[in-house]
Amino acid sequence: MEVPSPHIDFSLTQSCNYSCSYCHASKEIPKEKFSLKYLLEVIGTGTQRWTITLSGGEPMIHPDFINICGELTKNHMIRINSNWTRLDVAAKFIRNINPKNVLIMDLSLHIEERIKKNGLESFINSVLELQKAGFKTQVNYVLHPELLARVDDDIAYCTSRGITLVPKRFKGVHNNKTYPEAYEESVKHYMEEYNHSSLNLTDYNFQGIRCNAGIDLFKIKSNGDVYRCPGDQTAAGFLGNINAGTFKPLTTPLPCQVGKCPCWGPQNVILDTEESHLLKGLNAYLKGEQLEAEKEWHSALLLNPKSFHALNNLSVLSAYKQDWIQATKLSAAAYKIRSTDICIQNNKKMILRNDETNLMISKVINPRLSNRGEASKLNLRIAKNNFTKKIFQNHLFKKLFNTPVTIKLLKLIRERR
Repeated sequence: MEVPSPHIDFSLTQSCNYSCSYCHASKEIPKEKFSLKYLLEVIGTGTQRWTITLSGGEPMIHPDFINICGELTKNHMIRINSNWTRLDVAAKFIRNINPKNVLIMDLSLHIEERIKKNGLESFINSVLELQKAGFKTQVNYVLHPELLARVDDDIAYCTSRGITLVPKRFKGVHNNKTYPEAYEESVKHYMEEYNHSSLNLTDYNFQGIRCNAGIDLFKIKSNGDVYRCPGDQTAAGFLGNINAGTFKPLTTPLPCQVGKCPCWGPQNVILDTEESHLLKGLNAYLKGEQLEAEKEWHSALLLNPKSFHALNNLSVLSAYKQDWIQATKLSAAAYKIRSTDICIQNNKKMILRNDETNLMISKVINPRLSNRGEASKLNLRIAKNNFTKKIFQNHLFKKLFNTPVTIKLLKLIRERR
């Protein structure tokens, strides 16, 4: 769901009390300790209300969970991302937290663990209690490949109990297949029926585009380290530590440094008109609205006839309509402009074979950049270097990064690498 700005994604702990096969969370007892004092001083107690997403690991198992929720909701909104397993904590939450100060309870039904622990009924009953108390809830269900055979039955049962399940795409590798790309067509209808969940799980590419992350969006890790956003946890995106009292927000927007934007980038990037049409088209496509997507990408193409991402995406839509002549024409035009793009290379080959099984929609918004899937190796090395991290924190260095000359140079380097 769309989370209003300004927004903080706060991981209370890296630990979890579940052992889901598709999750990376630690099974250790939470050891993280921190004070909210400095964070509350930074975001203030004035008229501006922040939305703080409390996540993990599993935030419910943090020993100070209820107190943290109480302190934050005195002046701000919270959003909970949880497996909602601790019934004792759940009862305290319902008694002590005002639902008017909770944006949504974003809860996950991890069915394999619930069945192991005989906890499905207790989960459903607790969600119904939340709803009765006035809390808005969303119950998510990860479409792991091993759960696909039972998902329809689970959806039907929960519906009969008054709970609507929202299928969420599994992102990762299973049996040497990469998901969500490896989903068969018979599965993709879940994303169309529950289209709002698709937008939250899309790795947009805004690399090189200025973004307000670091001004009205932050990622706080369980050790107190603060970064511009969940996607940029590099040294360049490091903003200090709330425990040490060194956290300082940015004062001006900086270009996105990474190749994947996993979360709220569409709400924070600063786009020109062409880029806005590319993004609107991508969002429409993800919701299954192909006619609207086609309209937006044509608008981008009118503004810039060399928008190779618009050409590529329109070629995919033509192929889906079995208009192979138009698809071939558009993919050839995209290839002529940017023959080095992997996405465009793949589509050109597929379309020439009249094969639509693995066509790729480009998730790059900036028409000047090639589609890059990972953060650069340089950024990853820098992120591990404490000395370099201190250099990146220096305000003069950040100011240099935001000059027009530096921005232009960065874009030129990325286009040629």
